[in-house]
Amino acid sequence: MEFWLKTDPQSARWGFPTFVMPPAEMPETLLGHIENHWNLRVRPLASEPVATLRRSRNEEPGILRAHAFQYVGPVTTRPPANDFRSRWCLLEEAQRRIRRKPLQRIVHDVHRDFNDDLPLFDGV
Repeated sequence: MEFWLKTDPQSARWGFPTFVMPPAEMPETLLGHIENHWNLRVRPLASEPVATLRRSRNEEPGILRAHAFQYVGPVTTRPPANDFRSRWCLLEEAQRRIRRKPLQRIVHDVHRDFNDDLPLFDGV
């Protein structure tokens, strides 16, 4: 299992891709946003967020909801996403790159809960 991490020009810290989403949005909206913004086709691993936590004190107030997805492939009809940096990481590297402890725990929990359920190769 690998985790997709990214940084942005304002902060060199590694973390998960984030975006603002109204609380009433449906899970299908998440899939559409990921496809449209980052050109990744994914499928959800869980119907509910895998974790919910408060944003750090250095960020705008709010709640983070972490969702887990399986990467299916690129969206080939669109140009590549214009992000600052992104990288696929195995468990240990993801935990080293992410400095915020609650996010490190999310990586560990997702790996523990879903790693055995994902096929190594599923014809993608």
